[in-house]
Amino acid sequence: MVIVDGLLWYDLPPDLLAVGADDPRCRQMLIRALTFRLVALGGLAGPSWRAGEKEATRFLAVTEAVERG
Repeated sequence: MVIVDGLLWYDLPPDLLAVGADDPRCRQMLIRALTFRLVALGGLAGPSWRAGEKEATRFLAVTEAVERG
């Protein structure tokens, strides 16, 4: 959660993902953290919520960084 939050909202460098790159469990935890953040954000905003362009871009960039490893 800390790494995902840092990448999403605190402009930490994607190089941070290299810390657990050799452990597949680490990548799975990052994917779960991203999923949790999306669900939590949607739950807080309510059923009619739509991500703004900035928010969507942020999540997409972090998702792609996690995917690349």
